[in-house]
Amino acid sequence: MKQLSLLNNIQKEIQEIDDHVNFNISDLGFIKNNDFESKILLLKFSGNKNKRTALIVGGIHGNEPASVQAILNVINIIKNNTELYNEWTIYFIPIANPWGFANFSRFSENQHDINRDFKKFKSDEAKFISRFLKDKKFDLVIDLHEDRFSKGFYFFSLGKNNILSSKIISGLKCKIENDIRFYTLKVKNGVINVPGLIERLTFIFGRTGLVNYCNLNNSKQTYLFETPKCLNLTERVKMHVNAVDLALHNYEEGSKNHVILMNRIYKFQRYIYDPIRKFILFGRDQMLDNIKLKPDDRVLEIGCGTARNLIKLAKKYPHAKFYGIDASTEMLKTAKRKIEQKGLTDRINVVYSLAESFNYTLFNSPKKFDAILFSYSLSMISDWKTAILQALNNLNNNKRLFIVDFWDQSSFPAWFQVAIKKWLKLFRVEFKPEQMEFFKKAEINQLGGILIIPVLKSYSYIAIVTKRVTSNNSKKAIDIL
Repeated sequence: MKQLSLLNNIQKEIQEIDDHVNFNISDLGFIKNNDFESKILLLKFSGNKNKRTALIVGGIHGNEPASVQAILNVINIIKNNTELYNEWTIYFIPIANPWGFANFSRFSENQHDINRDFKKFKSDEAKFISRFLKDKKFDLVIDLHEDRFSKGFYFFSLGKNNILSSKIISGLKCKIENDIRFYTLKVKNGVINVPGLIERLTFIFGRTGLVNYCNLNNSKQTYLFETPKCLNLTERVKMHVNAVDLALHNYEEGSKNHVILMNRIYKFQRYIYDPIRKFILFGRDQMLDNIKLKPDDRVLEIGCGTARNLIKLAKKYPHAKFYGIDASTEMLKTAKRKIEQKGLTDRINVVYSLAESFNYTLFNSPKKFDAILFSYSLSMISDWKTAILQALNNLNNNKRLFIVDFWDQSSFPAWFQVAIKKWLKLFRVEFKPEQMEFFKKAEINQLGGILIIPVLKSYSYIAIVTKRVTSNNSKKAIDIL
């Protein structure tokens, strides 16, 4: 066996990682054929936040060593800096085909191509892996491979996160393949987008690969990365490591789907949003009255919508600068038009971004903000805790975060509570009762002083959070997540 000693050394190296506090080792099954026996090892990394789950697989074809070495490199990078992918739980299968790796063969000992065997499961390897995958839904799946025909990096994409795909390609500093065809599918800017129909046809005809299998079983975004075998091993490994890093760091949960959803909701509503919402969104002007600004202060609204609030503040404070982000590109069209009509394009800048991942550098400035506000937007954000903490991270010390949003309407008749909750649900709006407990924890942990002001008893609330100066805000933020 050409690489048996190398296989044994790698397996030993992986098992030694079990001592690390963030890692856990197990095995998916035992491959035993004639004079060969080996476990298929599974390595689990648990970040402190554990918000998302990923599966990264290498060596499913035993003659593609760059995939195995790339996973080992990623694992070692994480060992040295566990904060790097703190939001992730990552499952690694470094060598999915141990016999193939030991013999430098694409196939298993029984000459099965494991990456075509996730329907019939003739190979033990596919059986063991599918048993682990049963009932698991990953946010991200990456299967690493090598291509002897390509001249550059490319990948197959199964899912709808086109934003992530473009970020991976644009972030790689290497040659990108643009001349590979897979049956009727042709690579475009390094990406082969696989339609759902093709996925199902490959399944029907029994040629289902790992990423197809995961995608058909409701994993959100799956990739098959390919590096060119014409390059040396070191270059191929580097490509894989960089691409995995870009995928993990740039992943935004459902970012593309969320944009589509927001645009579907507001595509036509944006034209009548302001006249109608003034009878529903109470407390906005009361919140704005609590904002006191100095000349040159920088103000950000998260979920700025039509820019109604930013325009009001800009008129009141002519020497301050105003910024807005929103997840709906349709709503931003209305915002930009209104800003232009008011002659405020030099003082109000609005762009697309998500509340959970924005940064003050988005506006090409080294300065954080002096006031940040959520106006009936927090109740539309699924990961609202991260959105609040991200806002505090981008706020100057001793400055204020302002929130106005729906409360629980507990002081209103039961029929009204039921009716308004059903109506709000149509627009993906929902008050989370745990928000008030979160504010209390933030105050206890000295992340900020909190003032809660009821609006129409319990219809809405205004929260004013003053960011405190502490030396270990990041640790305290983790404590309340």
